[in-house]
Amino acid sequence: MLFQKALALTVSALVCLTVFAPLGISAASEPVHTVYRLPEYAEKAKASNATAEDAKKFVQGVDWGHVFGDSDGGVNEQLFWVVSKEDAEKRPTFTVPLKLGKAGTYNVKLKMFVGGDFGKFSITLGGKTVTDSVDCFGDGGLTFFDFGNIKLPAGDTELVFTCIGCNPGNTAAGCNLGISRLILSTPGYYYMPEHIGTAKASNATDNDARRFVQDMDRDWKALFNAHDVLPEDNGQLFWSIPTAEAGSAPTLTVPLNVPSAGKYSVKIKAFIGGDFGIFSLTLGGVTLKDSLDCFGEGGVTEIDLGEHELKAGKQELVVKCVGKNSALAADYCNFGITSLTLTAKPAPNPGTSDAVTAAVILGIAAAAGIALISEKHRS
Repeated sequence: MLFQKALALTVSALVCLTVFAPLGISAASEPVHTVYRLPEYAEKAKASNATAEDAKKFVQGVDWGHVFGDSDGGVNEQLFWVVSKEDAEKRPTFTVPLKLGKAGTYNVKLKMFVGGDFGKFSITLGGKTVTDSVDCFGDGGLTFFDFGNIKLPAGDTELVFTCIGCNPGNTAAGCNLGISRLILSTPGYYYMPEHIGTAKASNATDNDARRFVQDMDRDWKALFNAHDVLPEDNGQLFWSIPTAEAGSAPTLTVPLNVPSAGKYSVKIKAFIGGDFGIFSLTLGGVTLKDSLDCFGEGGVTEIDLGEHELKAGKQELVVKCVGKNSALAADYCNFGITSLTLTAKPAPNPGTSDAVTAAVILGIAAAAGIALISEKHRS
């Protein structure tokens, strides 16, 4: 009887080792994509260069109308911090209190205003350095900045901007800051409308709009560079391709940051519709799909592109139009993508087989020892 119990324990140990020993085995979870609409934090934000009598921080529409405390977090609003060049020499700070629901490693993006009277800043979040320096001088308007992956604690935290000066080309009186969104995402999850600013369509010129963000819940409204459609709003990065151009194999290129080298399961959410074409997809030069036919009537559809070995760092997602379905009679063979998800596959644990062998030997020895002791007591 004791021998049988020991043998059962050995089998249990084997099951645990063979099932759970490989590193990274866990139940799949939905990717996190948390968006903080920063104009809504105007009342709580603190500017070190502001007094009770002035207004060094407020909400501003990008049509330059002051909204102050009446923000609804709209697409064309920013939380605005006034920093004079005299103030900038004192390295003032701007602090936004936030709450993070779950500790973990997050990809950190900020949607910030780039303009002629905007400054340079260092940024921390939860005491962790986001960047030592980001230059907001230029003429880009509201722009997404991807600051990579950072491990963050849960609970109350602070997003802190420190003005560290101005670009030499800034001849204005201010080194201001304008911030619209903070976005924390699971590394490897890419909500594609956020990449409108860096996506390039080979069939587009500076004067047209062959690629834009589209809100599919609002009469197919094209938002162009507003690019503020959230996942729950059913948005997509939309690429417009006249059917006559399909034969020239135009491309859409989107730079992405792959978290680390390794094997990934790759999935996308793409639109299937009556005026959508056939495409090949590569990421970092790795072929994800030779031919993906997006013609039909499925709407937003999750598509499994299989498992692929990918390199770490900045890689380009290249979507190439390779033709159209023979049933397509429309004037366009478009492409629409909502998200791309990379799920890392666990590497095999080389020590697992040795551990299993050791468990077998120890289990049998223990079982035999227990049996011998039992037999001795009976005698």
